Amino acid sequence: MLVDDTFGAGYDAFVKKQDGADDEFPMIVTANLNINYRAPLPSDTNIVIRVFHTKSEGRKVYMNSRVESADGTILYAEGTVLFVKVRQDHLKTKWIIITKSHFSEPSLSSRNDVFQTYS
Repeated sequence: MLVDDTFGAGYDAFVKKQDGADDEFPMIVTANLNINYRAPLPSDTNIVIRVFHTKSEGRKVYMNSRVESADGTILYAEGTVLFVKVRQDHLKTKWIIITKSHFSEPSLSSRNDVFQTYS
């Protein structure tokens, strides 16, 4: 989670600041996060997480990271992330509720769920 949060902060600091505010794509979501652990990390260790913007292709943003000892001599983990910029029209939440009357099968119609679409 710490690496994912740091990637998000890196996006805000590098990519969003460089490209400027984008009203069409106001937020990003993590589509893929990969972490390769290279060495054990004791719980009382001070670390540095370095984040690098690799490239952007349309709505896709690629970044890399390194989790290192404070002096940079030990590599604890490396990570990659693919963020996808979410379009404004996808941010509206829709709730789906199913009513018994929509089912013809007895096993489904006996359920207490109610399905209707709400915006």
